[in-house]
Amino acid sequence: MARLHFAGCQGATSEGDALVIDGHAIKVFQERDPAGIPRGKSDVGYVNWCLYNIGRCPKEHDSAVKKVIITAPSADAPMFAVGVTSDKYTPNLVISNAFCTTN
Repeated sequence: MARLHFAGCQGATSEGDALVIDGHAIKVFQERDPAGIPRGKSDVGYVNWCLYNIGRCPKEHDSAVKKVIITAPSADAPMFAVGVTSDKYTPNLVISNAFCTTN
């Protein structure tokens, strides 16, 4: 089992619809349908998705999303287990975190 340590975070809290890490607010959305996230209005760069295939994720031309991370094993997205197979990481738009229990 891989374990990584991040010493940079001094505190994390939630305030309304934001996750606040070290004083930086990150807007959080809870949408079952990907179309419900107002990507054009919210400067969304990274999306944590819990759908299981690339076909249901945002397309490059549809949004300013830099990366979609599928939070479960996927049949068609490249999978990476941080600290185990992260050396095989490629800069694809959509990747899978391989194991939902490690998120």
